[in-house]
Amino acid sequence: MPLDPVFIDTTIVAVGSKIPNYGTVLVIGREAGGSAADNTPMELSNLTDVSTYFGGTSDIYLAAVELFAQGVASAYFVRATNTDVAAEAVTMGSLQTLTNFPVAGVTAPVIAAHTIEYTSGVPTDPGASKAMINTLTGKIWVNVGGGGTVNIAYSYTDWTTLITALEDLNIDIAMLAMSPITYLFYGDWYTMINSYLDVSRVIGVGMGGWTGSESVADISDPITEFTTRHLVAFAHQDDTQDVAAMMAGVLSGVVPWDKLMWKTVTGVEMDAYFSKSNVATFEADNINVIINKSDLDRASDGLTRGTGTLYEYVDIVRSQYYLEELIIDRLSDLIAGTHIQYTPSGIALVRSTVEAACQDAVNVGALREPYLVNNMLTKGYDVEVPAYSTISAADKTARILRNVFVTARLPGHIQEIRLNLTLEIGG
Repeated sequence: MPLDPVFIDTTIVAVGSKIPNYGTVLVIGREAGGSAADNTPMELSNLTDVSTYFGGTSDIYLAAVELFAQGVASAYFVRATNTDVAAEAVTMGSLQTLTNFPVAGVTAPVIAAHTIEYTSGVPTDPGASKAMINTLTGKIWVNVGGGGTVNIAYSYTDWTTLITALEDLNIDIAMLAMSPITYLFYGDWYTMINSYLDVSRVIGVGMGGWTGSESVADISDPITEFTTRHLVAFAHQDDTQDVAAMMAGVLSGVVPWDKLMWKTVTGVEMDAYFSKSNVATFEADNINVIINKSDLDRASDGLTRGTGTLYEYVDIVRSQYYLEELIIDRLSDLIAGTHIQYTPSGIALVRSTVEAACQDAVNVGALREPYLVNNMLTKGYDVEVPAYSTISAADKTARILRNVFVTARLPGHIQEIRLNLTLEIGG
């Protein structure tokens, strides 16, 4: 028998303390490196594996460093296929369209002896020795200069294949590695938001600015191009690190029904902090800011770029999706394991199942506990089902129960979520 039958090989690695996570994070990158195949999501829990599969200097790795520093236990990482175009001829002096678009922000387009400007509109003549590009549409105008053509080097991302690869993943939060929301990355963010985040109901976390010296308008103008409940954007003055990855990690550690305001973020290296008046200007545009409060770096708030007041805060969006998934899971179990007759008693069974799901949400703090209104006890939820006699014969034949309404009252917020369920109950 060996003298010491147990051997422990210990390696010390600086990482954040692991915290409970309440949202699965996805990091999308595009730089080459490592052994992972393109468009193949991988769930990883440490930087060693990220380096092995995606390279130790890639955009994915740099984002992973900041993500894990927030205490995230594991996340999904995927590299989209990025195709480089070494040289495409563009006629100077008029509006042209590149062969491939959206044009990727990684790597940035290059035209010899020209400075490139970016826009979300239709490019116009930008002036001597300049070019203007809309990265979403691929429209480009190169100043006429000496006439003729010039060559542009650029890249484009295969978003269609990537999004197909993500369809079966249960992702809650996503970010685009080392890709700020600027006009250079306008095509990337537009495509990601409209083709993935809004469709799959995933919260995107983005950072505004990059150099640390942009004006408030330079940062806010590109962000305000987007109006969606699925984007949480942060202004900051850190020109080296992926602040979006940091905030995605912070958000994943917050229960869906809790506010993001004043939650601390680890590892930001701020060049400066915005003034209170600048913070107010950003927040008026529903853009959050990394601020310093009580000597800690924090999120100023959890505002989304959603319209109106209902989806102004990310906790409202996350609370709705949490409750919907909870109800869907309970009803799915009921339908799979129970013969539900399309009768008043069967409808009552559906109602009690939904009420039980809502009560579970109350128990964990996602919905309000009973409270008094004009001396009347009000629950944190109401569930309404249609009377059997009001249901059409067509719906009864099709075994469809419509208009199951759930009103859910959130704790700490003067807001309600109104759900309208439709389900098949017969069988």
